[in-house]
Amino acid sequence: GGGGGGSGSDSNKLNLALVIVDDIGYADMDWTTTGDLAGVAPTLASYAAEGTIMWNVYAQYQCTPTRAAIMTGRYPARYGMQEEVLNAKATLTVPMNESTIAEHLRYEGYYAIMVGKWHIGCSRWRNTPTGRGFNKYYGFMCNGGIDYEEKTEGDYHDLWDGRNPDTDNVGEGTTRTNYLYGTALYNNIVSAPSNKPLFAFFASQDPHGPIMCDDDLMEYGNCDAMGDSNRKTYCGMIHALDLTFADMMDGFNHSGRLDNTVLFFTGDNGGAPDNGGYNWPLRGSKGSMFDGGAKQVSFMWAGSKVGKYPTRGTHWSGAIHVVDITMTLLRLGTLGSDGSGSEAKTLPGALYPKDGTDFWDYMVKNYSSPRTLVPIWIGEDEFTMRMKTDYGEFKYIKGGKNDGWYKIPDNNGDSEEVEGDDCYGANAEANSEGGGGGDHGGDDHKDEGGCSFIFDIVNDPYEQYNQFLNDSATINYATVSYIMESAMANLVESIDGGEIDEADIDEDVAKAYAANTGFWGPFQDWYLATASTTTTTTQEP
Repeated sequence: GGGGGGSGSDSNKLNLALVIVDDIGYADMDWTTTGDLAGVAPTLASYAAEGTIMWNVYAQYQCTPTRAAIMTGRYPARYGMQEEVLNAKATLTVPMNESTIAEHLRYEGYYAIMVGKWHIGCSRWRNTPTGRGFNKYYGFMCNGGIDYEEKTEGDYHDLWDGRNPDTDNVGEGTTRTNYLYGTALYNNIVSAPSNKPLFAFFASQDPHGPIMCDDDLMEYGNCDAMGDSNRKTYCGMIHALDLTFADMMDGFNHSGRLDNTVLFFTGDNGGAPDNGGYNWPLRGSKGSMFDGGAKQVSFMWAGSKVGKYPTRGTHWSGAIHVVDITMTLLRLGTLGSDGSGSEAKTLPGALYPKDGTDFWDYMVKNYSSPRTLVPIWIGEDEFTMRMKTDYGEFKYIKGGKNDGWYKIPDNNGDSEEVEGDDCYGANAEANSEGGGGGDHGGDDHKDEGGCSFIFDIVNDPYEQYNQFLNDSATINYATVSYIMESAMANLVESIDGGEIDEADIDEDVAKAYAANTGFWGPFQDWYLATASTTTTTTQEP
């Protein structure tokens, strides 16, 4: 049955689940394509088929910015994290005056657990999941990716159970992370207090690099016959993701919570063809501003006892930003299971207004998105946005790097990149190189005087026809670009002091901590506790 299973006052609230998948390609789930990965993630496919597939969910261009956006419900450009991808030596973090989704839901009576990749700051305990609202955490906190078997990045490990290094499960010959995460999700969900509603957040590293998985995973279903070795390994990693997800949902089921649960699933950025992830037929790859880099494979699922629920097996094409998923979850967290409750409750402890928009009712009724402007990259001279105007709905990339289309390899392992030759800009020649995206590929998504593109995005979803200099169209694109530039200028004006040029790195202290403990972790706290001298100016108090 549904509910929390207890008699506590909060047990009739909805349980909430959020899954973010790292570097998943838009072509790499059953419902987005009839491609080569069909049947490789059967559990995810079945939940998506029962839920609402969301076709136009946009995120940031890379791991750290998207995670920051989802955790805070605010554009990362507001607090200097739009561009940075952190490593284990960075002191940059989501600022403490930004409130997180876990903190808000804790205030609403939720028990909050997280498993997997954090990647938005680990130099102080207060910057880590248990410092930002989660009751339980298991995963890697400091790096963008770790070796799936040894749990290392470079010379040191990164695997934590709360605030304790998991020394039992690191090193050669230990269990691959997807199985550890499945166990942690199941156990933490089943053992959560039954009189509290649950918020469970799973941030999967699969299928992010390093591209590696066990033979039995690579032999599953379609994976076995693949001729491209990266694609074959990646295929096994998608199956690994599905196994972990199945464990998570088993936890909701066996704890009696499933019927009363709402789940959102999304990627964090596009697939990287160099690592086996593909976004075909979308244009672009991880790190690019085209939809192949910005648009996420996504769905919502709700249990049978969730009120105000849309018809099963629906699709929704409203364009939203991942911060809207945050806001929708927060709204659902204030409601009773039948949908009753405060519709527009002020979020406690939020110093700043959230950028997200609650889209639940729009999705349920299959209305168009409540959002007019979807900012993908916020800036003055360089920006990317999707926007509804009186003339239609358009995507505008200004000052961006060109990228093309990457065809999925066939069973002989042959692939093809179709180049885009429609770059208009002062520096067009220098900006015609594509991306392809590696682990942190596509950092060069924008260059001085780069390309400009305007697409009639609803009618041209694969971004094939650049309208930037089209003055013969029935649509006046000069007016469209002016309207969109003005809207972006207004947004930029609302962002005060958000620019941080680069993440502060404290390599010496971070490495000293790791050498001392064998783990990457909260090196600033360690330094402050062990330093006999007063803190130097390079150390934040």
